[in-house]
Amino acid sequence: MADVLLPPGRTSCNNNMPSAHYEPRFMGVANGSLKTGEGPYSVWDDRHAQQRRHVESTAAGVKSAVVEEGELVVGGEGCPVPPSEHEPALVIFDKDGTLMCFHSMWGPWCEEIGQRVVAVTGRPELLGCVYRALGYDGERRLVQLGSIAEKTMEQVQLMLREALQREHGLEDAEVERVVRVAWRDDCSGGSMRPLGDLVAIFRRLKERGFKIAICTSDSRAGTEEFIDAQGLAPLLDSVVCGDDAGIVPKPSPSLALDMCRRLGVDPSRAAIVGDTPTDVGMGRAARLGLTLGVLCGVGVESDLLAADVIVPDVETAAEVALAAFSPRGGGCLPPVRLTPSGVARLLSGAHDNLGGGRPSS
Repeated sequence: MADVLLPPGRTSCNNNMPSAHYEPRFMGVANGSLKTGEGPYSVWDDRHAQQRRHVESTAAGVKSAVVEEGELVVGGEGCPVPPSEHEPALVIFDKDGTLMCFHSMWGPWCEEIGQRVVAVTGRPELLGCVYRALGYDGERRLVQLGSIAEKTMEQVQLMLREALQREHGLEDAEVERVVRVAWRDDCSGGSMRPLGDLVAIFRRLKERGFKIAICTSDSRAGTEEFIDAQGLAPLLDSVVCGDDAGIVPKPSPSLALDMCRRLGVDPSRAAIVGDTPTDVGMGRAARLGLTLGVLCGVGVESDLLAADVIVPDVETAAEVALAAFSPRGGGCLPPVRLTPSGVARLLSGAHDNLGGGRPSS
């Protein structure tokens, strides 16, 4: 029996995950391995349905794949990925839920906004309405997809106003007064907990010639506070925030395409890393070379299936980008999970760089 290839266990800030460690859905016996040339890829059997996945590989990477159901796991130690001849490359990171723990920061913020609305109005029954508008589960103390997890502050304010009017019949003037007095963009009780050694991760990318950007729906003030606290400013080439003038929010492709244009990077040489469908949607709409979903934030696997690859955290995402786009010296593709969407793109020839080859022209 061949060795089973598993990614290293990693703890996660994502309270939606069923366990503290990431495990690929399909793992088991690699006894059907087919390796042509120098290719490192294997056949995996579903441990439940025993469905065979066939991967033919070459020295340049994945040549073809037949996936009967589900997802495909590729990569691992000793997996050479040829260096790309094209420079530069760009990795665009979401912030909350990708670089910073979403729940430790925005859970207390949601509770604070709710308490302030109750204090301003003297109506405790409004608390549930506020939480629903913000996308917060007060019982589980978890932020959910939608609203604050995916929208700009301006959009979230609008959702709160509409909810107060719709659910409790507040007049326009009263709603404006309540939101104006109760609202704040920052949170005195929140904790900016980084999801990994971000300086080390970013330095590794910079050492390999990558450009790095942050694209977030959060405010400029809150984003810069996080960047300064983590010492990331010298490593960043671009930062776009939700309250910047003239932006069209995610999942519009405009933010990603504007970043690529300003930094002189072809979109096929750019990757997006994020934890929500809006992050993934922006990457797909912009036709970026690589779209990575991370499980360290608000989104779960089923939310991120439009991504090409699903990984446990930002460190693994960076390694995938290095392997796919490294401008010199190549890299080693870590164990990752290709979604059905990612496999389809490989088979179509539109995403050869995911397997280590050149981007399609």
